[in-house]
Amino acid sequence: MKCTILDENRLKNECIDRISDLPNSILGQILSYLPTKNAVATSILSTKWRYLFPFGVPPIKLDLDDSILFHPIENQSKSPSSSFTNFVDKLLNETLCDVPFVDILDLKCQKHYGNDKIVSWVFAALQRNVRKLSLTFEFYLYNSEALFHTLNGCKTLVELELRKIFELSIPGNFTLPNLQRLTLIGLTFHDDRESINELLDGCPSLDNLWLSRCDTVNLGTLCIRCPLLKNLVIEECWRELSTCDLLLNAPNLEGLIYDDYTAADYSLTKFKSLRAVTIDVGPSDEQLDEEIDYIDEEGVSNLDSGVAQIFTACSSTVWLYLAACTIDALQRAHVQVPSFQNLTFLVLGCVTIRGWKLLASLLTSAPNLEKLQLEEGFNDYEGGFASFESLLPTLPICLESKLRKINLWVFKGEEDEMKLIEYFLKNGKVLEKLRIYCLPYEDISTLLRLFMFPRLSKTCQVLFLRKCNMDL
Repeated sequence: MKCTILDENRLKNECIDRISDLPNSILGQILSYLPTKNAVATSILSTKWRYLFPFGVPPIKLDLDDSILFHPIENQSKSPSSSFTNFVDKLLNETLCDVPFVDILDLKCQKHYGNDKIVSWVFAALQRNVRKLSLTFEFYLYNSEALFHTLNGCKTLVELELRKIFELSIPGNFTLPNLQRLTLIGLTFHDDRESINELLDGCPSLDNLWLSRCDTVNLGTLCIRCPLLKNLVIEECWRELSTCDLLLNAPNLEGLIYDDYTAADYSLTKFKSLRAVTIDVGPSDEQLDEEIDYIDEEGVSNLDSGVAQIFTACSSTVWLYLAACTIDALQRAHVQVPSFQNLTFLVLGCVTIRGWKLLASLLTSAPNLEKLQLEEGFNDYEGGFASFESLLPTLPICLESKLRKINLWVFKGEEDEMKLIEYFLKNGKVLEKLRIYCLPYEDISTLLRLFMFPRLSKTCQVLFLRKCNMDL
């Protein structure tokens, strides 16, 4: 009998609806993390839940994805696309009619419902003072002028994200005065209208710009003139033989990620506030095959000179990554390495024979360097250390007073690698840690030889690792 009573009590406890007992503010917050369809569906649970969405606590986030809403029922009279449009129409124009602010609208459409319908949804969101707008289309939107005409002048919009196949068409005198973050992914830029340049010129408050996989083939010059811009990402926007130039005037830039083929020409301002820079830029194989077409009177490719311009303009940075293609381009251009007074963390990609020389120049030019990471090891060795050492007649200042941590990934046990490690241990006065990522088959005698190298720093640790846990 006693066990039966305990079981009944346990059953009662398990049946208690503890979620519904939570305060409305917390329930509203929980619902804000669900896709809009699922959040709306909770209104049928009880009278309490009926009014929780969308009148919960801010932020109100609308996540409208037609791939989620396409669940046709057998013999239903309306098509899935009709169900989606009716749902969105009712949500934006009726359910939310008295809501003064919508924080986020994230609209994803696999089916094209027509420009007028899409524009009407965006207009309804703007009427609710939307702050963040994200549009992802799986179809080609040929004429976007009506959409941007609707967006024109919006003062509440601070973030705009446009994804997938999309052709920019910007009306005259376009402006988004308070837009701070702009993301364009998979869009097409045309020279006949220069819409991308008109869009950027109309965003005076922009501080974050991300351009990814956009088509610049038919664009003459990409002009980024943003005095308040702090973070810029450009990736995969130049094709193999693109003739598009890049004009970048962003004197207050703090973060730059540039991962692309080389532009035809560059016009850059020198940046004064850089914190972190990733440069993975170099000529494509097609451009290198036709390099003779780009050679100037001094025998230097203007494509390599463009990479040198980027590198030199970033000399104020604190953190710097240079990819292998960038290293090679800099050396082919015979770059004069500027002073990197603020540089404390240097990361190099795969180091070729040219990279040995650049490494030496960077050590000399970065007196405050504290951390060095050779992320992909070395590709060429013959004479590498000799060329490195020949460029260092005197000891770099960073080795005497600043350089504390070195990571060498993909150590192969080559003699030039051994000499480089010996050099760092012998001359690193304040070196605290040297991490060497060894390949699994590395000979133990090689590692023992490394361990026996003399160390100027009495506190330096030499660590041999066989997995990538190389956090500095």
